[in-house]
Amino acid sequence: MAIDRRTPLVEALRATGLSQSELARRIRVSQPTVQAWFAGDKLPDVDSTRKIIAPDAFPQFTPLAYDILRPDPLKRAIKEVA
Repeated sequence: MAIDRRTPLVEALRATGLSQSELARRIRVSQPTVQAWFAGDKLPDVDSTRKIIAPDAFPQFTPLAYDILRPDPLKRAIKEVA
């Protein structure tokens, strides 16, 4: 069973418009790992998540880190119903 690909963190990565190879280089993971995230086969682990929200990787994510990692349960419930 695939993981919901609409997780906030993966969607934020998609929104950068960068290639999977470039994302992998910035996060210091393999391109197949990023591909697996995008395909919904797995989610970023804790170490990868820390790299993603680090100011030197994607500065735009740092202020949103809490929202990316802990989405509002009410928003999530509304999305599930819609």
